[in-house]
Amino acid sequence: ASVDLVSGALSTDRAKLRYGVGKETISYRLSQFGVASGDLDRLFHDLERARARAFVDMLADRVVAPGRYAHIVDEIKRLDREIRAVRIRAMAPRPTDATGNDRLSDLLTARAGLLDQLRRADPDLAAVHGVDATDLSRIRTQLDEGDVLLYTLPARGDDHLIFLIADRQGARLYETTLTASGLNRLITRFREAVTLKRPEPQERIARQIEQGLGLADWRGQGRTYIVPGGDLFFLPWGALPNVGETVV
Repeated sequence: ASVDLVSGALSTDRAKLRYGVGKETISYRLSQFGVASGDLDRLFHDLERARARAFVDMLADRVVAPGRYAHIVDEIKRLDREIRAVRIRAMAPRPTDATGNDRLSDLLTARAGLLDQLRRADPDLAAVHGVDATDLSRIRTQLDEGDVLLYTLPARGDDHLIFLIADRQGARLYETTLTASGLNRLITRFREAVTLKRPEPQERIARQIEQGLGLADWRGQGRTYIVPGGDLFFLPWGALPNVGETVV
């Protein structure tokens, strides 16, 4: 909540991106808390909110879909400027107008109402202007029977990679035998084998990755939807044996 508050008072993409450096540690710790508590719905929500905040900050000063619902978008941007000004005044090291908090609350309420209006009319465009996280239960209802969602939790160094696995029946955590650093080494070796055009090492490394990720333990009968993280963004999923139909 504090990161959202400060980020909302920054006026440029450069400032937002510079402020965001290092804040991934917060998501990493929240992930650890979520695993320890077993509250998978909250764990999913925290991580999705972090992704949404990074996305919104990245697009803060960019023009997206010009002309689409311009009357709503322009009013949201006007409110953003006023909200930013009120927040900056509140942070100043001097006495401020006591009505500032009430004004900020009114502005935020008005913005939320406009965002809800835009979300009903154009959900994709609304995602550019608001930090929004979809509930895990809603995601599960969208999966077909036999489909699996594989959601990667943040991991570092010698941390074992952990997936949040969801299907229509429920959700669970799956801890792999592969560490974050171990995956990095395997992907590096796979790239080297591709560069050298050596198919046998490629196949051997792909099998090692498949076994380390426990593919046989979590693959469903239908389509697998993968939300990668870290080095999993660079994993050649299509090269893994028996991976089936995947959407990354």
